[in-house]
Amino acid sequence: SKIGGIQICFPLLNLGKQQQIAGLRILIGILNLSKTKMGEFVALNGFSVLFELLSQHTLTSNTFDLLFDLISFRNSIKSPFHVGRQIIHVEGLYLLMDLIRIAPLGVKSQVFEYLLDLFYQLPENLEMWRRGPGIYVFLAYILECKKDVHNVLIELVKKLANDALSGE
Repeated sequence: SKIGGIQICFPLLNLGKQQQIAGLRILIGILNLSKTKMGEFVALNGFSVLFELLSQHTLTSNTFDLLFDLISFRNSIKSPFHVGRQIIHVEGLYLLMDLIRIAPLGVKSQVFEYLLDLFYQLPENLEMWRRGPGIYVFLAYILECKKDVHNVLIELVKKLANDALSGE
């Protein structure tokens, strides 16, 4: 039987903010080692476990930055963090959307703006979004969010709608 594995990181995510960030970094490092590790994570319902652990704490932009590292990869190591990232885990998009609901307003706005950037940068990201949460998630957020994030959400919906219409 194996000692450790990715489950060893989960208790760190339920401690203080610094330990949570360290635990996420370690987890991402382990999962980036191989597709087998990511397969193990998915088989363990890792995205659901992450939701349960992370939702018990105040979420920060650092938390979401690390989650974007988990669900995407950079096409070029020389690119800035937010440029050229391709989303590769649809389950991770669901995790992001679930966590955004409970994130502080300023963090929500940053995450939505980042998603908008990702959609404009790579058409593959829009396709992954369509296979996952879809446009209706953003429409629901428009109804429940404060007006501060409406403009970003409306931009996201426009981008998704325009892309869908141009693809027909």
